[in-house]
Amino acid sequence: MVVKEEDAADGLATLLLIERFEHGQEIALTAADMFALESEDYETLDEPDFWDEHSLDAQRYYTTLCHIYGSDPDNYAYLMEEADIDQDRRELCIDEYDALSNSWNALLAPYLQDSRKKTAGQANRS
Repeated sequence: MVVKEEDAADGLATLLLIERFEHGQEIALTAADMFALESEDYETLDEPDFWDEHSLDAQRYYTTLCHIYGSDPDNYAYLMEEADIDQDRRELCIDEYDALSNSWNALLAPYLQDSRKKTAGQANRS
């Protein structure tokens, strides 16, 4: 994986929520909403905002929306409509999610016991 470390962490967190937790997309959507709220704090961007180890909060918001949509385009098309994301980008979201899922699942395969979604309570007991 060749991405910024914090982007990789965001992608893994989103992937694990989506693939391992019941209603994981909704939990990830809550995180995306937090990024959107944080991005409203900026009136102007300064140079440190661009060289920070994290992507900009607005970028993190759209990337998370993209991964949620890519995981289940039929159920999450409304996210793309609300965010006014065009069809070309939507197709890329599907491809990006597939690549994210395939990459992380290949890396983590030796460490994962099963891939069934779990409720939050079941995950805590594991």
